Amino acid sequence: KEYLTILDIGACAGEFSFYMYDAAKVIYAIEPFSEHFKELTDNIKEFGFERVKPFKLALSNYNGESNLIITGRGGHKIADGTGSDKTEKIKTKTLATFMKDEGIEHVDILKIDIENGENDVFESEDFKKVAEKFDFIIGEHLAGLQTLFEGYGFKVRNVGTNTIYEK
Repeated sequence: KEYLTILDIGACAGEFSFYMYDAAKVIYAIEPFSEHFKELTDNIKEFGFERVKPFKLALSNYNGESNLIITGRGGHKIADGTGSDKTEKIKTKTLATFMKDEGIEHVDILKIDIENGENDVFESEDFKKVAEKFDFIIGEHLAGLQTLFEGYGFKVRNVGTNTIYEK
């Protein structure tokens, strides 16, 4: 049964997207790192996951460009690049801008794993424009955002190392 709209932010090679595929109407898989994005698109093609829409960009607190510091499998993060010899120029958008650009009116599940960049996404000035459009927000680095999410009417639940906010 297809019915969920899902955002997979920090999709890597698409593991979460593919796990949720059978329950999804559409999955927006966002991955900024070129190597992981290629794995994601190769996997989509190889396994016929046509309801997964890949996007090569990073979500942050501004629209523009930044540097992605490359640290190994996963673990990459947006920064100024100072002190690192491995960076990649990436496009950035706010979550509200991404949703507006893609015509997304409601999200059943937002999964996010962007190595402590989550605060930038959710504390962005324009997040309040879209906060009511989510049913579940799941992530590993969300514990520090409890007060913010409770202010938008979410309840918190901790499962292992992940935090789930639900309406």
